[in-house]
Amino acid sequence: MEKKELKRRYIAKSCCELFSKNGFSNITVEAIAKNAGVGKGTIYEYFEKKEDIILELMGCLQEEYDTNHQAKLHNVQNPKEKLFVLFDIFLSDDEMVKMQKDIYKQFLMITFVNPSDSLLYYHEQLRKKYICVIAKISNKFDGGLIFDTIIGFFTISISTKNYDLKSTITHYLNKIGGTH
Repeated sequence: MEKKELKRRYIAKSCCELFSKNGFSNITVEAIAKNAGVGKGTIYEYFEKKEDIILELMGCLQEEYDTNHQAKLHNVQNPKEKLFVLFDIFLSDDEMVKMQKDIYKQFLMITFVNPSDSLLYYHEQLRKKYICVIAKISNKFDGGLIFDTIIGFFTISISTKNYDLKSTITHYLNKIGGTH
């Protein structure tokens, strides 16, 4: 990986906790620069706009998530159990996974409010990837329906107080193929 790409990734990843705790819209480029230990001009050297930072961060976190979950998926034989592993981001109580979920929430909110081509394209590619993974788990599953339904539940949880996302998704996945 090139030095410039490494720096870009470093700046984006340094924002993970910042975005998770404070929300994307509440963070200034100055705060991002300070948090990353670089000047404000450096941020603009690597990113055209603030939204590009969360897009880069999403890519980095998705790579990490994929790497961590590939081994878990490989070790599970039951197709329905694999779905639980695949959608662990919405089910896990692990702090790092919760942070990834918070970043995804910020990403979706930005995409809803200001749907740029790059944000929409990223989400479209993510959807396609998950549909392919679900198809590899079992050709009996409708990957598009499963992905869209779970993202729908997640979207509802963003705007609904006391919505039990974990129970809702667990119940849904259990209905797909028997009990968990």
